[in-house]
Amino acid sequence: MLKGFFNWFAGSCLNCRDAARLVSESCERDLTFGERMRLKMLCMMCPFTSRYNDQIGKLHSRLGQCEWESAEVMKDSSLSDECKQRLKEQMSKEESS
Repeated sequence: MLKGFFNWFAGSCLNCRDAARLVSESCERDLTFGERMRLKMLCMMCPFTSRYNDQIGKLHSRLGQCEWESAEVMKDSSLSDECKQRLKEQMSKEESS
């Protein structure tokens, strides 16, 4: 009985590549019940996967906040004419090189 459980458990565990893919996909879509359980099981056993999952979640939520903040800032700001001219000059120097 215990051997059967271990065989099932070993077969259902994720490897690091699949876990990283699922963590990334969880930011874009809802994982299926099986995917969530397999990922949670691995996170309970592997501190590295758990840490990666936490870091990606925090990064995703923080970048979402930054996106809205930067959209507000960009809406009201623009480059000065002097700055635009310097950029044009720099780009023409690079094109001629």
